[in-house]
Amino acid sequence: MGRSNHEDKLHRVLRFLMSFQNSPVAQIMKKRGFDDEELATGWALFDAASGRTLNRSNIEEYEKTINFPAILDAWENTWFDVADAALSRRYPDVHKALFNKVSKQSGLSVIRSVMAFVGHLEDIRSRTDSPWTDAAALLAKRGLDQANIDSINQTMSQMKTYSSTGSEWNVDREEVDKAVEEMWSWYQEWSRIARTVVPNKRMKILMGLSFYTKRKSPEAEPH
Repeated sequence: MGRSNHEDKLHRVLRFLMSFQNSPVAQIMKKRGFDDEELATGWALFDAASGRTLNRSNIEEYEKTINFPAILDAWENTWFDVADAALSRRYPDVHKALFNKVSKQSGLSVIRSVMAFVGHLEDIRSRTDSPWTDAAALLAKRGLDQANIDSINQTMSQMKTYSSTGSEWNVDREEVDKAVEEMWSWYQEWSRIARTVVPNKRMKILMGLSFYTKRKSPEAEPH
């Protein structure tokens, strides 16, 4: 499975799962049998497809030791905003590359968002042509310099190897690809069901089932 296709599916499913933090979405989907158990199933499939499995019964114990999601969340809340403000007007193309399929998350989902953001940032810093070099210099001036990147990478490295978290990282590509397909089959079933009960486009956009269009046209919905 191509990496871009893999990432697209993870992004779509993550957005769908995150939408259930919105109470109206959760209440409406209960009409079709999407309960807390089904939501937990979705998250378990997402974790496996991410190449990471976490024994969620150990989360409370884990957070009493080193709360890595909280550390990453604090970093995300600061530096996503700094980068957004620095680049959006001056370097829109670089801004688009940095925030490609990246947005602020909460809870365990912040791990993926920070990993993706840092990966994009390192790609930008590796470029040797303008405007990438100029944008990287501006970000460094604002505080997103090599020392900052090294620090957050060290935090994520510690998170991956920390023995008391109860987490394991799966690097077997065949197993991960299989997990992605299982997750995607689950998502396709529930996204089709959601379209039969979610009443308006705004809520569908929140769930990642539709998107805004600039021109008047029939509602566009990804499949």
